[in-house]
Amino acid sequence: EVLATLDNAFPREPNPRATSCILSGLAKTRALDKIALVYSWQETRKYSLDNYHFTIAINACARASKWARALQLSSMMAQNTVESNWITFSAVVGAFEKNNEWGKVLQLFGVMSQRLGESDAVACSVAISACEKGCKWEKVLQIFNVMLQSEME
Repeated sequence: EVLATLDNAFPREPNPRATSCILSGLAKTRALDKIALVYSWQETRKYSLDNYHFTIAINACARASKWARALQLSSMMAQNTVESNWITFSAVVGAFEKNNEWGKVLQLFGVMSQRLGESDAVACSVAISACEKGCKWEKVLQIFNVMLQSEME
């Protein structure tokens, strides 16, 4: 059913807007297996997926509490040379946070801070929330200091 929809939506060439609509619809129903089908289908046809497409799926994983799958999608982004940004990072962190994986949140926060430079307020807030749930108050203070030094609002 999903593959037939894709074949109809993309008769000859890629359509990023249609891809976004299909992925968003599947994400709302948390149909993670069908989302994986879309990614496989796109790859076999050499259609490129962008940061936005991956973030849709990563958010679906977060809502379904599937942090390992969110991390897997993040790795797929790197393999496909799709640039991560703080929005994507926040989506992956959200998946970790919902599963009380605060250690992974801090690890990813450090990697993304080095890769992307300055943190954004949403990413810091998510990391703080995860640390709070893990009772890691010293880490909360460190992240809060990063926010103050960056003069975030």
